[in-house]
Amino acid sequence: MLGVRPFRLARARLCIRRMSAEFVTTSWSLIAHTREPGNTARQATAALCEQYWRPLYFYSRRFGHSAHEAEDTVQEFLIHVVENDVFARADADRGRFRTFLLSALRQFLNRQHRDQTRQKRSPQGKLRSLDIERVEQSLSNLDHESPDRAFDRAWALTQLDLTWQRVEAEFTEGGKSALIRQLRPVISGRSDTPMKDIAAELGMTEGAVNVAAHRVRRRFGEVLREQIGHTLVSTDEIDDEIARLRTALSGSSE
Repeated sequence: MLGVRPFRLARARLCIRRMSAEFVTTSWSLIAHTREPGNTARQATAALCEQYWRPLYFYSRRFGHSAHEAEDTVQEFLIHVVENDVFARADADRGRFRTFLLSALRQFLNRQHRDQTRQKRSPQGKLRSLDIERVEQSLSNLDHESPDRAFDRAWALTQLDLTWQRVEAEFTEGGKSALIRQLRPVISGRSDTPMKDIAAELGMTEGAVNVAAHRVRRRFGEVLREQIGHTLVSTDEIDDEIARLRTALSGSSE
């Protein structure tokens, strides 16, 4: 795989690990930060890599790679991104960040495929620890999906995760960490715990919990629109992108 010199790989790993709290969302303004000199560019690139490795992994797996090969491919691609300032070449006028990211990965894979003399081996070190086991569980229902649709599914899941991270942070800062921790599984459809049980657990009335759940759902919707908007050229495209997100999550054809 990549013959990255040790000192350059160490620099790349450092870029991924030194992530600044100010870069909490992916946006074209964040892409712009990758063009700035010094630490700002490195931190912006690190944030993008951290947030969007899962769609890259989904695509690689459906491309035909084993779990181990896909992990190596993603690590290689992230090193390539950091070392070659790939994100700095992204242009908001050309469309959605999702499209740019997928195009960059395809080009990377095509170059790998064409280079028949490349020695196949694991990357010399890793940029970050990938939560492969959890992501593999999400792939169980994608056996017949194309790489593109698998990428879209992972992209959608990533948008939801990033949205929940922001919502949870807001409620935690407001002193409601226990409340949001109890409500997230119910609102996201991963739990059918009755509101009365949550109320009893938190020492609240059922009515108060229902009101809180309504507020969480409303805030989630607002933040999701903001999150989606950060990856688009125009906010006019938000509704269309959310519809695509829902299609990707449902597994239905467009």
